[in-house]
This record gives sequence, structure tokens and C-alpha cells, in this order.
Amino acid sequence: MSVDAAVALPATTYTRLHEWKTGPDRRTPVVLAVGDGAHVVKHVAERDSATIPDEAMQVWMKGLTTVVPTQAKHGQILTAAIDPDRIVWQQSTSTDLMRQPWTMWSYDRATKDVTLVTRSPKLDDGTDTIAPPGWTAPVLSGDWVYWAQSGGSTSRLGTDIWRCRVTDCDPIKVLEGGAFPTTSGNAVYAVEWPYWSFGSAAKDARVVRYDRAAEDWSEVATIPISEERHESPVGLAASEEVVAWIVTAVDTSAGDTEASVSRSTLSIKSLTSGSISTIDGDQFSSPSAGEGFVAWALPGSGERSIGGWIYDLKSAQVYSVGNTLGLYNVLASGRTLVWQESAPGAAESLPRNVVVEMN
Repeated sequence: MSVDAAVALPATTYTRLHEWKTGPDRRTPVVLAVGDGAHVVKHVAERDSATIPDEAMQVWMKGLTTVVPTQAKHGQILTAAIDPDRIVWQQSTSTDLMRQPWTMWSYDRATKDVTLVTRSPKLDDGTDTIAPPGWTAPVLSGDWVYWAQSGGSTSRLGTDIWRCRVTDCDPIKVLEGGAFPTTSGNAVYAVEWPYWSFGSAAKDARVVRYDRAAEDWSEVATIPISEERHESPVGLAASEEVVAWIVTAVDTSAGDTEASVSRSTLSIKSLTSGSISTIDGDQFSSPSAGEGFVAWALPGSGERSIGGWIYDLKSAQVYSVGNTLGLYNVLASGRTLVWQESAPGAAESLPRNVVVEMN
């Protein structure tokens, strides 16, 4: 199946809950995390390339908005996760797109207390940490937080999954060569690939599930990887029904990386039947799984309108959502879906974040 077969998501299939619009202060809203009937949004101010102004963060739930106090002056909020008890986020003061040393913070939704969880370590060569694949958010599972973290050195970089208890963090590496942590219920999933632990890029990757009691991982699915097609895993999502992963191939035959063409395949595996459905298209990113559907997006920028898609598990239909140029994301949790769109015909394309509940 191809995303070329997608049709616009009918308005009768969802109910709009909220919209976040760019305000008169020119702060652009970006929804960072969804869960527990709530979502976390940050407000990004206009900035030059040398400085990062303070970024505000709020949590919205049932029409009520609460300001979440961030802790670092001139802090860029990178990623966030939310559950019924807390919000955890990573924040950085770096202006380097790749080297972003971060601090991780926790906000207790009951007491309103903010505490420092942990900080990113230096690489083995003493330099600041490099963003892991996909710059994925930390994920929460019970009292624990899991995250992807780069290791090794600048010239020999790896990626691993770490975890610690939010209220008493002593970081422990739980998966070498792992990235894209995600959760569903009490389960924690990740993608394991030998290339991320200094192995061969020609070896297949796999989706694995963490057993907290046994402190071990078990295989859920194999992800075939072709070195000839320059393939790599670029995202993972999970729900009670499915696991879904994206593999992107890069055609560099032209010899010009700027002109290289990326094609992606989204694979969706049923956790009950074991059947796998695939969807092909231009470069995909940021998969997330809701109740009865999987959502994903097209990153980057260009001269054409881009957006996201959802795949309905029951009807096997692909729908398109959103129309925003540039950096783009979709998020899903339960029946909640978030996308970005711009008003058609506007003199300035100011994106708004649309939060809906699927009917």
C-alpha cells in the first residue's frame, strides 16, 4: 500500500477538542506529548541563530491549562512525556543542532514540585553528547523513565537505552545498541540494531520488549535491513494492538547528498495475529500509535504542502491530516490525535496545533 492512496480524514470521524495558535507575541505552539486525556505544549519564541530565549510549557486537560515551571534560563525544551502522575522533559541551553547537552526534569502533577532527574554525560572523548537517532522523547513506565542516549566518541558513536527511577535517579544502561524507546500500558519497547553498538549496518534490526521483572528483552519482530539500499530504522510506536516501525532507504546514486532521495516503509504488526501490513511513501518520521490507528508524519521542508497520515486498523484505509510546511509532527495516545495545520490563503503561514478525539 502507498500513501498515494490516502484520502482526507473525514470531519465526521473526529471531534475537535482544542487548538493552539500562534499568539500576538509570535510564540509558536508545539504539542510535545499526549496522554491521560491531557497534552503538553511548549511555546517557541522567535530567535536568532546565536541565542535561545526562554520557552514556556503548559499542560492542558479538560479545558484547564496549567503552567509548568521550567528550570534553565534560556532553555530550549527538547522532548517531553506525560502520565497520570508526572511530566518529564529534557531541556538544553545549546544552540548546536547536533550537540545538545541536556538536563532532565520532572513535574509532579499532584504537588506541583519540579525536580532535577539527571543530566547527559560527556562522550568518551570529553565532548558534549550528540543527539540520538530521531531525538526521541523519554518515556514513562510506572516510577521509571527510559531514554535513548548516545555513547562512545564523536568518531565512533553508539546509542543505548538507559533507565532510572524518576524520584531517585541512578542511570542504568538496559539495552546496548538500542533507540526509539516507547511504551504501551506496562510494556516498554525499543529498536535494537547492531550498528548502534559499533556492529555492522548490514545486520537486521529487531523490535524488542522489556521485562522489568526479569530485567531482560525479548524479540517482538525482526526488521530486515539492506545495506545496499542504505536502510536504517527511524521510528517505533506501540499500542495494546500493534507495534509499528519505519525503515528509510536513501538513494545516493547521484553522488550528491543534497539531491539524495529517501523512501520509507511503515510496517505495522498485529500483536494478536502476527500479521504485518506495510505502507510506502516519501520519507516518514515520528510514528505514534493510538486506539485503533497508527499515525506518522513527513519531516523536513519544501515547496509543497506536507502533513501526516493515519492508518485505520479496522478499515485498512490511509487518511491524510494537516498541511504544514517545515518541521512537522503528529502525536497519538488512546483516542487523542494531534496534528499541525495552517490557515489556507493566509498571508503568513502560522501553524496551529489541532487536538482531536477520534470518534
